[in-house]
Amino acid sequence: MVGADIRELRLLADLESIAERYEERFGAAPVNLSLWNPAPSLVQDLELRLPPSSDLKGIDYAFSYELPERPTLLETLGFDPATRGCVLTHSGSTAIVAAANWLKARGCLRVLIVGPRYFTVPYALASFGIHWTVAYMRRSKDGKFSFPAIEDHLLRDIDALWLTSPVYCTGIDFDDIQSEHFITSMLRRGLRIVVDECLSESGRRIGPRFTDAGIATIYAPHKSICVNGVKFATVVFHSSEQEHFDSWCDVWNGCLPISSVIGVRHFLSSDYVRYQTEFRKLTSLRHERVRSIVAQTPSILLDPDADGYLISVYAPNIEAQAGLDVSFLEEAANATGAVFISGARNEMDPEVGLSFRLNLAAVDTSALGALARLCRWLDQSSLS
Repeated sequence: MVGADIRELRLLADLESIAERYEERFGAAPVNLSLWNPAPSLVQDLELRLPPSSDLKGIDYAFSYELPERPTLLETLGFDPATRGCVLTHSGSTAIVAAANWLKARGCLRVLIVGPRYFTVPYALASFGIHWTVAYMRRSKDGKFSFPAIEDHLLRDIDALWLTSPVYCTGIDFDDIQSEHFITSMLRRGLRIVVDECLSESGRRIGPRFTDAGIATIYAPHKSICVNGVKFATVVFHSSEQEHFDSWCDVWNGCLPISSVIGVRHFLSSDYVRYQTEFRKLTSLRHERVRSIVAQTPSILLDPDADGYLISVYAPNIEAQAGLDVSFLEEAANATGAVFISGARNEMDPEVGLSFRLNLAAVDTSALGALARLCRWLDQSSLS
């Protein structure tokens, strides 16, 4: 499978081309409201304080199964290290590969992905010969999400489920009671379940509530605070699966880079809590400003309960597929100076209409202006 076959990467290339043409025409680049990196001003305000690395040997192999921090890591994530094991990788994407390999090794050849989801998931599954289909988290008019109704005949045709919590790029957690019932009922039917919780925060993770051998969960703690350079990911699973994950991670991922070892130590340090607390304060302020802007355009919506730095903006009167239409995206950029990544790219339910993700960590004065112009333009476009 080559890059040209990956729809989501083609869309990013299209957005880059739109930005290049915009800059040639107007002399400055448009604002990317969905950018994955934080604004330089936010980074400067927070200052990530990494633990000393003088004791790390940068020329030696560092393997996940050799790290003495693993039990403490499990406890910090909310798990009992006596019953759950974990393996570490250098990114959420490689953790997804490890989980896909586990599904294949356990005989799961048909997976139902509940969208929205991270873009690499279907390609990782397909690379292991796993067939996948999609069902959607449903969004009500009042901004509540619920699990899809999965008919019995469909359940007979799948071996596993892939969920993403919180609902991807919305900052909306699964309802505790609903998720407990849904996941428990699926496990009782013999399905294996992978829950991607890379964007989840402490105290909001659903994985620690389950001890079943049929469920594995994925974490990348630095993703929840928009730190992309120093990071790690981990897959958590039943302790009986430890040998499988250790062995196959040697095959698929090799050793850990020093940046991941530093990331683990930072996550277990007091500075991670300090950074997370200050990060949330700053992004909450930006969220308030965004809400005041969106409130000025009647047809543009936000999720009232969103609580995270990646949220979604909705234009329900415009079809979802417009977010994949290069001509529409370029027209929006030329009219507003803003580009965005649509929810359709990540399997957001088409019934919600056009949606796009907004990175609150990247919201500065220029982004607020671009968002206001885009909201007005979308509002007017929905009337025409």
